[in-house]
Amino acid sequence: MQVVTRLTLIAAMVLALFLFVGLTDAGQFLDISNKAFVTIWHYRALLAGLALAALISAWGLHYFQHGLRSTKVLLTLSVIWFFFVGSALFLNSHILFMPQADPEKVTYVDFGTANAIFNDNEDMAVLIANGQTVAYPPSEIGSPHIAGFADDSENISFAYCGLSNLGVAFVTTESTDYLDLGVVGQSNNNLIVFDKRSGDTIQQISGKSALGDRKLEMRPTLRMSYGAYKKAFPEGKVFLNAEQRPFYRRIIIRSFWTIARYFMQKDDLPFPYQINNAALESKIQVYALDIEGSQVAYTKEFIVANNNLLNVLIGDHPIVLAYFEEYDAVAAFHGGNDISSVDFFGRSNAGPLQRVASLRSKVYWGVWQHYFPDTALNQI
Repeated sequence: MQVVTRLTLIAAMVLALFLFVGLTDAGQFLDISNKAFVTIWHYRALLAGLALAALISAWGLHYFQHGLRSTKVLLTLSVIWFFFVGSALFLNSHILFMPQADPEKVTYVDFGTANAIFNDNEDMAVLIANGQTVAYPPSEIGSPHIAGFADDSENISFAYCGLSNLGVAFVTTESTDYLDLGVVGQSNNNLIVFDKRSGDTIQQISGKSALGDRKLEMRPTLRMSYGAYKKAFPEGKVFLNAEQRPFYRRIIIRSFWTIARYFMQKDDLPFPYQINNAALESKIQVYALDIEGSQVAYTKEFIVANNNLLNVLIGDHPIVLAYFEEYDAVAAFHGGNDISSVDFFGRSNAGPLQRVASLRSKVYWGVWQHYFPDTALNQI
């Protein structure tokens, strides 16, 4: 009977450890694949239920043999079990990352308020949609990771991943309601979110379903300083993380981000992995495009060396990439043949140009190349 008790307890601890490693950042140190991460997440309730059943059985067997005597080891392991399972199920999705998907509950302020908070050199991820602009400071969006935004025509979800240094904007055409995204966690240095209505898991860097064929539409984004943003878009808004946090959450979040900043400030990726193309160091920031199965990435230095303007063909699509020194920003437009001049707002010698929604600005090369290993670098 004692052997059965120990085996049952071991099963409970192994399942708890499996969940902990699979669904927290601990698994990133072991380079667990995204597919494995998402599969564990989809079956998390079943695995947690089995682990709980095993733990309860171990306690029952122990009580049958010894009553409430000699429970020190069992109590200690039970505390560890609750830490493992609690972290796996609640740390990312309910404590550290609290998405603000509902546009009506998100705080956006004008420059009068934002000027007292941000300095002109602070980096901003900027959403451009239907004539409106919103800046998302990484220092604000880095905790919720997701913020909803609504205009007169559509609902947009802005998703930011600090491990990839990437902000993207998603829109759904499947519903007139807002895209209710939650956070699964981070795997292989990129954010994985889920659609709360469909249960579908989505990779932030690609906008594609992690296990299916669904792909979310994107809206254009840029990276620029707060000062440049104010100059370019004087009517723009700025996101503020105004979420009210309970005391215990503030303590946990502060401790977590103290550790996270240490890893994010390292010269290498927070969770390094082997990349196929080591032409650039893994944390070099690139401007990457993914257009109908063709991927190309450019460094700012390469664009500047080509007179700040590139006419390129990605797949069958002519694209114009330009660097604008006035704003220290790179923009991409759907172009024609031989665009010789274009301004920051898409006004060119051939007429107005439409922004490319799939431009990922300042994403880390190592992360992008991991997910898109066939990416061409600085290709004309």
